[in-house]
Amino acid sequence: MDKDVLTAWIVLIIAWFVILCIFMTIGSLAKKRGRSFWGWTLFPFLIPLGIDLFLLQIQGTPLIAVFLPFLVTYVIGLISVLLSGKTREKRMQEIYEEEQWRKSMRD
Repeated sequence: MDKDVLTAWIVLIIAWFVILCIFMTIGSLAKKRGRSFWGWTLFPFLIPLGIDLFLLQIQGTPLIAVFLPFLVTYVIGLISVLLSGKTREKRMQEIYEEEQWRKSMRD
């Protein structure tokens, strides 16, 4: 393997890792709503990753074409998790905690 190609792959893997860390914000928002952290993190991350692996096989692929799918799926994933709301279990847990707090304030 050529040294330049190896360097390019290392930079690309580091960039994917940084992007995965950014996508974890979607997972943390999902966890606050009682949803799966890793499901909401990996699903929007793996779709453009598959697209990237396909695009990297094509010679002369512009750099914007490699990173644009991540931006699109990040925005879609972020909007989706914000619109999905809390699970029933999460709402019931919050109601229970509020009632416990009110009871402790009365006593």
